[in-house]
Amino acid sequence: MFNGMYRLQQRQRRKRKELTGLIRRFRNGAESLPDAVVVFREEGNIVWCNRLAQQLLGFRWPEDSDLPLLTS
Repeated sequence: MFNGMYRLQQRQRRKRKELTGLIRRFRNGAESLPDAVVVFREEGNIVWCNRLAQQLLGFRWPEDSDLPLLTS
């Protein structure tokens, strides 16, 4: 039983590390784009924006995280 729990924890740690790396690569790539990038949730709340979006649109990251911007 404990061995199974240990393996599950190890698998979760590996997945979390992989996901963290994927998010880091996405952010680095989006920061390199010559365009403003804003990522929204389905509800229209800001999830993330790059520096150019902050400069051009006046967003403040992470202060504006989860700010409702889009309306349905």
